[in-house]
Amino acid sequence: MVETTKDTTGDTQDTEIQQDHNDDDDEIDYNNSELVKCRYYRNEFPKVDDIVAVVTTEIKELGAYVRLLEYDEVEGFIMNSQVSNARVKTISKLLKLGKQEFMEVLRVDEEKRCIDLSKKSIKSEGIKAATKRLRQSK
Repeated sequence: MVETTKDTTGDTQDTEIQQDHNDDDDEIDYNNSELVKCRYYRNEFPKVDDIVAVVTTEIKELGAYVRLLEYDEVEGFIMNSQVSNARVKTISKLLKLGKQEFMEVLRVDEEKRCIDLSKKSIKSEGIKAATKRLRQSK
């Protein structure tokens, strides 16, 4: 790019401006981009009894941490006792890291940004409705 400027004597000078432009920088990593992280709904947090889409991020002894896909990747927690009605020896058999699932919201603490979830109380109609809602919101 060439820029034309006038100096103090009135003479014009053409100066070449170098642009820091690299073709490789134009590609966007959509997996890590801030453009992709967005909230699908007006509310910052889900309401109690809402069914939300989550991805399991970390499994601990007492439960698992998940990210709510529809609510700007806010973090939630599911206790071992809320995973299944049957006795659970290891939660890792029922929840897999990186797997997308649907869970029901039990409690929401907006000040602490804590959301407690349950998987055992979801009905199949609720999962179908949540799947349809998620597809329409994308």
